[in-house]
Amino acid sequence: MLDEFDGRTRWIDALGIIPSRCIERVDAVDGGRALFHGCHDWHSSVHGHWALFRMDLAGSGQHRDEVTRAGRRLTQEGVATVISDLERDPGFEMPYGRAWLLKLVVEYERWTQKNGATPPPNWRQLGDCAAGSLIDHYLGGSPEQGPDILSNQHGNDSFAIVQLFDYLRHRGDGRLGVVQGYIAEHFVDRSLCFDPELDSDADAFLSPFWSWVYLLARTQPDETLRRLVDVDGIGEGRLRPMGRREITGRRVHHLGMNWSRAWAIKVLTRRVLGWGSRRWLAERLVESYHAHIGSGLRAHEDFAREHPDVEERGAYYAYYHWVPQFGIYAITD
Repeated sequence: MLDEFDGRTRWIDALGIIPSRCIERVDAVDGGRALFHGCHDWHSSVHGHWALFRMDLAGSGQHRDEVTRAGRRLTQEGVATVISDLERDPGFEMPYGRAWLLKLVVEYERWTQKNGATPPPNWRQLGDCAAGSLIDHYLGGSPEQGPDILSNQHGNDSFAIVQLFDYLRHRGDGRLGVVQGYIAEHFVDRSLCFDPELDSDADAFLSPFWSWVYLLARTQPDETLRRLVDVDGIGEGRLRPMGRREITGRRVHHLGMNWSRAWAIKVLTRRVLGWGSRRWLAERLVESYHAHIGSGLRAHEDFAREHPDVEERGAYYAYYHWVPQFGIYAITD
């Protein structure tokens, strides 16, 4: 139902292979860093690697050689340098990039298990380092300093907390209970007020409302989710994809908005489908999810037609180094 649309596997392959063009580049921003450079910035290189492994697991497998080459980049020496960099600079890529790193750590383990490969011996240490730093970031600060739930930028903490939660659950880490308590204290709040204009802001990156819903749908029981999210009352403006806006200067982050809204709508839909009697609500959400996916795919076709050269400087900066990876997340997660 959710994962049924024309050409799904073809689109996974088409979007997922794009990061292979950038992860080995030496770029101006983080070109001197171990492993994660290219893709313009560190965090985009991290989720570029993730997208390649996810593509191979969820797509046709026709790009196995490129994905295997990406895996060979993840050497013990390189991982040790990344760990050292993260420990030396606790504020680096906090929290967004480190959250994506947790997702990559799990995905690469899944890929190696399926393909009979072996991660570097310090691979788990890398994930535990990133997870520990996020726990310190959220739970080691001053008690009055809560998470940023209303931001439409990278610093929105809903996305990062989900990745931390998922990683600790994957590991069977006892600190999961502490993170659950943090979520209950700061996110389980009916008084939160989300301005819908934050999604249409030309500088917007993530939807505050849908990022919050994503966190609740990934971490909370049905009773809490039903109490906090009025699924019946979600307006058409929140369910309708964002219209295409002009790309001007450095205002490009909105190009990923429909994709990030889509992955939140998808997980909420799965939960509502389990409620049985609310079938009509689930159908409304399914329609919204597919509308967002369709919008993202059409935008990709339009952009690729207007900018066929992935290496074109402006197009690479605005789109190719990161947006297709968001598409992979929305389609496959």
